[in-house]
Amino acid sequence: MHSPLHHCKIITYADDTVISTSSSDINAIQSSLSQDLDNLSNWFRDNELIFNLKKEKSEVMLFGTGKRLNLFQGCQVKLSVNGFPINTTTCYKYLGMHLDPALNFETHFQKIYKKVVGRVNLLQCIRSSIDTFTAQRIYQSMIMPIYTYCGYTSLGWSASHKRMIRSIETRSLEIISPKCSLHNCDL
Repeated sequence: MHSPLHHCKIITYADDTVISTSSSDINAIQSSLSQDLDNLSNWFRDNELIFNLKKEKSEVMLFGTGKRLNLFQGCQVKLSVNGFPINTTTCYKYLGMHLDPALNFETHFQKIYKKVVGRVNLLQCIRSSIDTFTAQRIYQSMIMPIYTYCGYTSLGWSASHKRMIRSIETRSLEIISPKCSLHNCDL
C-alpha cells in the first residue's frame, strides 16, 4: 500500500488512528501535520473512504520534556481538515491511558484512582447484600483491572501513589471479608 504520509508516522489500532511527528520547531510540526493530514484526507477520498473528524477525539497534543514544553508555551498547532478544525488538548485518552504533555501519568493516576475509589465505595454499599465469593469476583473483575491495566508499577508511579493503591487494596479486602488481610487472604 502506498502511504499518504510523507512526514509523519502513523499508529492504528482498531478504529483509532494517531499520526505523529517530532521536531523542536513548532512551525515544522505545524507544516508536517498539515501536509500529511491533507494527504491523508485526499487518500481517503480517492479510495472512497470516510475521514471522520466529527468523532469525539480528533485532537492535537504536544508532548515533550519540561524544557521543550516551556519553549512551546503559548504556541498552538492549528489544524483543520476539510473545514473541520482539530482542537488542541492537554490530556488525551488513548487506549485507556490518559496521556499528558510530559508523559508523567499524573493525570492518568488521578483519574483511575478516583474511579477505583468510586467502585470500592459501591462495593461497600452492596456488600451486606452479597456473599464473600460474589464480593471477591466483583473486586477481581470490576475494580482491580482498573489499576492493573498497563502494569501500573511500570508507569513510574511515585511511592506515594503506590501507597495509595495499596491502601485501596487493603480497604477492598476489609470490605470483602473483615477478617481478611493482604497477608493471609488470596483473592
